[in-house]
Amino acid sequence: MEEVTEVTEVSDVRIAAEIIRRGGVVIYPTETVYGIGADALS
Repeated sequence: MEEVTEVTEVSDVRIAAEIIRRGGVVIYPTETVYGIGADALS
């Protein structure tokens, strides 16, 4: 199941950390490309 959450506050990084902890993937924009965050051991 996919869920899109817009993170606008620095404190919302906790949400991204929880998603990764649960085995999810986080996609985030940088200045030039999009980054993908995930647990490499999951």
